[in-house]
Amino acid sequence: EIQVVNEAQNIDITVSKYDGIPKAVSVKKSGKAYKYLQIETENLDSNLKNAIITFQVEKSWILENKAEKEKMALFKFDENSRKWNELLTTFKEEDNEFYYYETGLDSLSYFVIGEKETTRENILKDILLKKRTEFIIGLMILIVFVIILLISIIIIRSRRAFHPKN
Repeated sequence: EIQVVNEAQNIDITVSKYDGIPKAVSVKKSGKAYKYLQIETENLDSNLKNAIITFQVEKSWILENKAEKEKMALFKFDENSRKWNELLTTFKEEDNEFYYYETGLDSLSYFVIGEKETTRENILKDILLKKRTEFIIGLMILIVFVIILLISIIIIRSRRAFHPKN
């Protein structure tokens, strides 16, 4: 799906797939890379408002590369900084052979489908989140225990008040 700024005619879109890094890029994406792509157009130039593309990844590749379907994304090559930038990618569905994803674009260039990088910072965030969750669960269990203890004390005292020992 493509949206344009002004009406356009005779638009031609070419998607080229590469087994390895395209020569024009020469910068490898760190981490696991499934496929490198180049998306080019004719008669569109700066008229592109945005585009939504759907792409697929073979389930067998995910399995062979010990990747996770939830960690796949599309990365766009930034020619100025000479690095790959992750684009917001949404897992849509799967069939027997492929996982399907969707990504929004505002320009076209070189892309790579690959696994999101697990940086030290992301690992630490995951550990912190897990520890925080464990702490909250532990705190809730403690609060429930204290409430049950207080209710038990109230019940015992109220029974003693109604049945004094004589």
